[in-house]
Amino acid sequence: MLVLSDDVFGIITEFTFGLRITLIELLQDIERVEAIRESVDDEFLCICSFDKHLKTHISNPYRSFGPYHYTQVIDSTSISGNAMICLCHCLSKRFFDRIKSYRLIFLRYARAFQLGDFHFYNKLLTKYLIYIRHEDILHLKHFQREQLISSLDFCCPIPVHFL
Repeated sequence: MLVLSDDVFGIITEFTFGLRITLIELLQDIERVEAIRESVDDEFLCICSFDKHLKTHISNPYRSFGPYHYTQVIDSTSISGNAMICLCHCLSKRFFDRIKSYRLIFLRYARAFQLGDFHFYNKLLTKYLIYIRHEDILHLKHFQREQLISSLDFCCPIPVHFL
């Protein structure tokens, strides 16, 4: 295995990501990205994210099969899209009655997730998403409902130590 000095590694990361990071920081970030990729379906993530350091749009590193990019420089509001908020408006009143909750609570969690807080993804998943059935979804065509249900089946909680 090739061992690089901290200075050489710093030069490489500065060239690659526009800032110096340590090997430990890089490995921890890669592990976090992998855990989120395994937990959150691409349906709920933006295609592009914004790198605050480079001041440009990049491919969202949390999406499956996307290229890796160091996530500490990404604008957290550009990670997840508005799919959760749209989903909230597509769910029937019967759904919220059945799970004994309110649409506005779901919407509050969805907005927090949209702002980049992955803690709220776990809350959405455990309090709402796992209980959604085909008949709970309104305003979507049959194939869109099927696609959404299959996306929800893919979702699992993000391990707490990565949040």
